[in-house]
Amino acid sequence: MDCLVLLNGDSGTLKTTDLNVFEKHISTEFNNAGHSVTLIRIDEMGMEKALEKASESPAELLVAAGGDGTVSALAELAWKSGRALGVLPCGTMNLYASTLKMPGDVFEAVTALARGQEDFADVATANGKLFINQYAVGFHPRAVKLRNTMNYGSRIGKIWATLKALLSVMTDPPSIAVEMSVDETEPQFEEITALSISNNLLGTGHELFADLYNGHLLGVYRTPRVRPIEAVKLILDLIVGTWAGNEKVLIEDARQLSVRFPQKKSNAKALIDGELVDLPDVIKFDMHDDALRVWVPQSDASGHE
Repeated sequence: MDCLVLLNGDSGTLKTTDLNVFEKHISTEFNNAGHSVTLIRIDEMGMEKALEKASESPAELLVAAGGDGTVSALAELAWKSGRALGVLPCGTMNLYASTLKMPGDVFEAVTALARGQEDFADVATANGKLFINQYAVGFHPRAVKLRNTMNYGSRIGKIWATLKALLSVMTDPPSIAVEMSVDETEPQFEEITALSISNNLLGTGHELFADLYNGHLLGVYRTPRVRPIEAVKLILDLIVGTWAGNEKVLIEDARQLSVRFPQKKSNAKALIDGELVDLPDVIKFDMHDDALRVWVPQSDASGHE
């Protein structure tokens, strides 16, 4: 199979990895598995140019070696072009790599991917824009916006900066007015501190990623307006993985969801797969079953253990 690897040398894990050794390992493992492979360095040409080259490539398997932002961008290209997506855990959080049951070590993940097999994964869209992990409004985007003003030079540094930003935001939790309609029910108005829509239901006891990639349901997680002390408890529960038991976290599943922000500020932001974007006045979320070809370790096809 012809394979194309988009490698982001600026991503969290790769900042402390010998890229020459890593690139050689990719070529060796894919060649040994009978694949041809071409590598493109995102950090050398920029994401837009790298995606343009990937779009023009005849490769059947597109591999994202970067963070979840890189994965999301390449997933949209793979989805729209009908090609398969492979993921290497080279970022800070590597949430979608975890959903696909990829090994956490990047060198082991290369070997597992080279010897992998195809399966089909769901994708979610927000106003037609694909996301593979989460679309977040409120608390999380505000924290990321603050974190982006901080200096950090490694994966650990980025995690620490994120924690500092969360601690800062929770002293003055946001309050956002929303009208939500779940699966075409009558819209309900409320004020929230956080809203997160996930591509498949999030697992518990670990970081915020889905345990299945083909469960065919959106996860709808919202936190009504909270006081600072309640925000502190929520952050602690998020850190240790006990957030699902927090009484302020309301959980639903859905096939589709419509959200309107009647009092939205002009500079309001949302977070889509870790990347800040402008928040629209209205968002329509949809689930697309088995819409994305994915390349996964052989023992993990079908999205189950």
